[in-house]
Amino acid sequence: MREVQRALKLSSPSIAMYHLSKLEDAGLVKSEYGSYVVEKVVLENSVRISRFLVPRHLFYLTFAFMALTIQLTLFKPVTLTREYFFAVITTSVLLLFLCYETLRTWLKGSP
Repeated sequence: MREVQRALKLSSPSIAMYHLSKLEDAGLVKSEYGSYVVEKVVLENSVRISRFLVPRHLFYLTFAFMALTIQLTLFKPVTLTREYFFAVITTSVLLLFLCYETLRTWLKGSP
């Protein structure tokens, strides 16, 4: 308890014990032989920006969205070809997949 108290700069060991018991109730840590072991890593696919936790997939999602936007505006040919159609469909599927992964990571990380 004292190690956790010092590492987190808490005022007393009882506060550290309280928070560890809450983490244990949530299934994030478990008690083994008098010490605590991380049971589940929730934020492994997130990036911390200032105070905010952002899913890592959000950056890829933004890139895919910009790529699709550029394809539909700047690279649009006069006559639609099957190559252009294939590129737009592929980018759209990628965008949908990344939307799904981003939402899943975001909801998984929220308490």
